[in-house]
Amino acid sequence: MRINNYYSTLRELFKVEKMKVLLIIFIIFLQVNPIIAETANNEIVLSEEQQIAVSGKVSDENGEPLIGVSIMIEGTTLGVVTDINGNYSINASDTDVLVFQYVGMQNQRILVGNKKTIDVILIEDSTLIDELVVIGYGTVKKSNVSGALSTVSAKDLKKLPAANLSQALQGNASGLYSLQGDRSPGGDVSLNIRGNNSFSGGTPLFIIDGFPIASGGGIQSINPNDIETISILKDASSTAIYGARAANGVVLVTTKMGKEGKPILEVDMYNGFKYFNNPVETMNAEQFATLRRESYEMDGIPIPSNAFLETEKEMLESGRSTNWWNEVTKQYRMVQSYQVSFRAGTKNTRVHLGAGFFNEQGIVNNSNFTRGTLRLNVSQDFGNHVTLSSYNNMSIMSKKGSNATNVLFPAVVGNPMAPVKDENGNYYAMIQNALGTPRANPAAFSDLPKISSIEPLINSSLALDIKLNSDLKLRTQISGEIDNFRNNFYNPRSISGQDEINGRVSDGYASITSSVNYNWISETSLSFNKYLNKDNHIDAVLAFSAQNNRWESVGASASGFASDVYESYNLGASSAAARKPSSSLTDWSMLSYIGRTIYTLYDRYIFTANMRVDGSSRFGKDNKYGFFPSGAFAWRLSEEEFIQDLNLFSDLKFRISHGLTGNADAISPYQTLPRLGYAPYNFNSNEVAGYYESNMPSPNLKWESTQQTNVGLDVSFFNSRLNFVMDYYYKNTKDLIRAINIPAVAGFPNTYVNMGNLQNKGFEFEVRSVNLNGLLTWRTSLLFALNRNKLTSLGDGSDRIGTTHWLGKPLGIGNRYLIEAIGIWQTNEKDEAAKYGSVPGDVKYRDLNDDGVINNEDRDFVGSYYPNFYGSLNNEFVYKSFDLNIFATFQQGRDVYNGNNYILLLGAAVDNNRIEMLDRWTPTNPSNKYPRASASGKNRLSTETSEFLEDASFLKIKNITLGYNLSNTISQRYDLSSARIYMGITNPFTFTRYTGMDPEDGDIWNNSRQSSYPITTTYTIGLQLQF
Repeated sequence: MRINNYYSTLRELFKVEKMKVLLIIFIIFLQVNPIIAETANNEIVLSEEQQIAVSGKVSDENGEPLIGVSIMIEGTTLGVVTDINGNYSINASDTDVLVFQYVGMQNQRILVGNKKTIDVILIEDSTLIDELVVIGYGTVKKSNVSGALSTVSAKDLKKLPAANLSQALQGNASGLYSLQGDRSPGGDVSLNIRGNNSFSGGTPLFIIDGFPIASGGGIQSINPNDIETISILKDASSTAIYGARAANGVVLVTTKMGKEGKPILEVDMYNGFKYFNNPVETMNAEQFATLRRESYEMDGIPIPSNAFLETEKEMLESGRSTNWWNEVTKQYRMVQSYQVSFRAGTKNTRVHLGAGFFNEQGIVNNSNFTRGTLRLNVSQDFGNHVTLSSYNNMSIMSKKGSNATNVLFPAVVGNPMAPVKDENGNYYAMIQNALGTPRANPAAFSDLPKISSIEPLINSSLALDIKLNSDLKLRTQISGEIDNFRNNFYNPRSISGQDEINGRVSDGYASITSSVNYNWISETSLSFNKYLNKDNHIDAVLAFSAQNNRWESVGASASGFASDVYESYNLGASSAAARKPSSSLTDWSMLSYIGRTIYTLYDRYIFTANMRVDGSSRFGKDNKYGFFPSGAFAWRLSEEEFIQDLNLFSDLKFRISHGLTGNADAISPYQTLPRLGYAPYNFNSNEVAGYYESNMPSPNLKWESTQQTNVGLDVSFFNSRLNFVMDYYYKNTKDLIRAINIPAVAGFPNTYVNMGNLQNKGFEFEVRSVNLNGLLTWRTSLLFALNRNKLTSLGDGSDRIGTTHWLGKPLGIGNRYLIEAIGIWQTNEKDEAAKYGSVPGDVKYRDLNDDGVINNEDRDFVGSYYPNFYGSLNNEFVYKSFDLNIFATFQQGRDVYNGNNYILLLGAAVDNNRIEMLDRWTPTNPSNKYPRASASGKNRLSTETSEFLEDASFLKIKNITLGYNLSNTISQRYDLSSARIYMGITNPFTFTRYTGMDPEDGDIWNNSRQSSYPITTTYTIGLQLQF
């Protein structure tokens, strides 16, 4: 919600009775949760044990005192921290265990016994730099990573209550740019790694447990609660091993597996509600009627007798007004999540079983998202040499969105003088309006259509690992996915005649669409990992991969039904002319050869070489294969004696890499081949089948390839309490695939060629710190990134493609090639305004070429298509049993075209106007921001101009979560290892000057009959249990 509406929202929040009950229970629970013990006769008494004073000093391995070490009595919230000299004193009993904790050091547990003095030496925790990081076709120690990658933990993914993986990734990795333009229930977030590399866009490759996912449903089906870790590969050294599909970056997802030890049962559940606070306030009926009358007056036109419908007059006379947003939304909607997981393991068997249910009701009526998931991961050792692992995910999703044309758009601009229903209580199909083309009644189109979509999906992998000897391992994995989608739609007879989306047909309209995606891959790899001697280590892998993807779809529709009773489940009941069904098939394959070697010398010099040869069915016979190599070098300076003598760095590493990746998805699977189109013709009053060659084949098309150079530095100070990661990259994409016009004599309008170069360069910065480390722990992470995108060549000597892409400018900059609005003509400028056919009160535009005419020749580049920089800030506080997390995201410099304001600030009184138009220009109110009213709409140009290009920079407080860990005594009573209750608020504040629904919106043009799904604030209360 916008910041200036926050306090009114809080007042509304505490009116909700259910929330009040939950808050009261929560507060009472905290009050009655002191450490207690229960006697044999069930009397509750406070625990009392003999206390002694224990003191001592805490130092590191060099004897230096450690400041701020946390000393806690295990199982309690009691503790102290060391002073500036490393000294401490604490009261404890002889049976207590003291836990010494310090960032960058290994924890120590010491039984008090009869000791009154306990001095402790903490040892550096080498696991911080020796932990394993998942990379392509293997793992590597974090200290030996030579490329640019970011890791996201399971804990990071829980910062937000997320419906899917893309939502959970927001703000969690530097260089990962996210925009949540789709805010409908279960909506995807657009993700981009290090800029756009192609005219075709730039979506990262997702790989789940070694399986490249080809369908969007496959990504949405992943339950974030099943994820152990994510590696985001960004530079060529990290991504080249995925070759032809890695130009846009790679996201490696590793799901949870059981571990040897005690079985663990985890339950994580939350319930909450979503609150909508509309940032677009529009006029009521009386204000709108005044505007309509004034619009004629300002144009010098007498008000016609039919300026108001009878229904409009009745609304005004009765003092009624329709708020269309209120008609299609509900102030509060529920969201709930229930997750259960079981992990267990023995020496030879490891099992993870996870089940989840997520349900999100949309703030717009009849929009929702539901997903149920079941995951089973099993790994079984057979002796010491053979391991069989299986990764299985089953999900079923159901989603219903809201129509942007028939619901969201008319809800924004709808006439407030129009009633929702007629005198018989039936919905009007259209909003009643005396002027212009009526809009669809959003309440009718929100409530009446019957929409049912369901998407069951199965994803499974089976991997066999054979340890040939101590250094050599063979792995073969086969994975498959079936993604089945079905949508049933029915528009009832009462409104189908006004359905702009599915055709203005009468007597009902029904459609059924179904698609299925089959995706399988088989991979075999041979890995070699060996210390040749104490100073030389080699880690190498060779692999072969074969993948096939097949997508089929079928659709049918019908209209003309005598009754609505069948909905979409009996198309044969149609009495109208038969509609032809549709069907399609798309199939593609890839064949790949992979290799990588990592050589480490003296545990400080790391050399990495990757290569991949990809063959794709998408390309012509002479260009089916591409070669994608990369190399990298890392120098662990912190292992050098001259650096260690400085006694300054915990870790210091320099990295540099260069390599080549490709983009196989830049063309459709059959783009290089000749194709036939169906062209029936009439012969003797009968339809006869005919075919024609529908496209010009492009057999010489080859890969788009991206060369990337990356220079990075990893720095840690103060026992890893302060950590920096910095990367600079330069990317050059050549052989861009684009359509060019060809002479009409060829029989085709265009063909596809490799022509043009594109550049991306940027900087990424990460800082993670432990600011306080004691009874109060405070951790901060700041992620910052910027990217500069530029088209460097079009390959044919031209300087632009139409007006969309320009040489030397970012891709898509033509959307910012606009006539510039510079204010409102004032009364003292009447004569100057007349030269342009304008009057005082009209919008004033810059005459760029000073020819006395405002037209397309006056366009110039205005605003920015991409942000100047973006990032996130996270602060985590822990005090005794309480934890508080505050997560924020930001971006600066991106502009968004808010074309809804072309209508909402038009002043023509055909559609509703924003409340801001109450401050419109009049002779007595010479506004320089909002033009005069005008029934003819002559107060501004109808074309896109900079008037509606808005600064969409923002700072969002994405989430605030407060948690409380229950005491061990309470937990143990119910055989719990841990228990935590928490409350969270998602999207509580948005600081922005953007006037649309949300600054993450995409462009909406003047005549686009669509609007964005509203942003909501979500309040949740949850419980996490571990047994």
